[in-house]
Amino acid sequence: MKEHASTNEREQAKSSAYPEPESLEGGLSLAPPALALSASPVQRKPAPIQRDEESATQNTINAASQARAIYEAVDGLGTDEDAIYRTLRPLSREQVKLLKRTYQGVYSTSLLAALRDDLNDGELTIALILMFYWPSQYGRVLGSFQLGQARQKMLQLPGYSLNTLTNLIDIQPSAEHRAYVYKALAAGHTILDIITFAYQIFRKDATWLQNNLSLTGQSDGSGIKQSWQ
Repeated sequence: MKEHASTNEREQAKSSAYPEPESLEGGLSLAPPALALSASPVQRKPAPIQRDEESATQNTINAASQARAIYEAVDGLGTDEDAIYRTLRPLSREQVKLLKRTYQGVYSTSLLAALRDDLNDGELTIALILMFYWPSQYGRVLGSFQLGQARQKMLQLPGYSLNTLTNLIDIQPSAEHRAYVYKALAAGHTILDIITFAYQIFRKDATWLQNNLSLTGQSDGSGIKQSWQ
């Protein structure tokens, strides 16, 4: 009778029931955690490139180059207005603001003052339009005809009114607000009326602007006017 298994038999049974770690199917291991310390270290991927920081750095470099181009265009005996126009034409609103800050910081005078000193009224008007007139952003509010009307009105403004208008445009909180300022200009409102209008809508959001501003016809021969509440 075999009522008690020998010590060797019990050890053999234990070994067959619980195979060694390396014999597990698929190469999995039940080795204690301490043994896993000898494994190869995890290969960490390099940190992703900070594209936003790179873009900001490139914009700063571009602004310095643009500021120098304009400085060289206005410095000396002659003025190269075409170089000024080429520099300003492709710039977005944010790029114009960065250029203004850069010019002030590098040359200790404002960009507008430098242009005002060296350009005649017609040339200055074109430069200001290039700096403050961004038609591609206004498609939802202004049609192409109204954009053309706004541009013509800007060209006809005297120097003081033009300066007031460009300053007003520059402080608007959004593209929609700027578009409605241009829309009021295109419709024939005075600069004083436009200033009042811009003040009234300054803290309104885009939904309010869309729902509360409309065009209304006038019977005084002045055509379509901008209406606001």
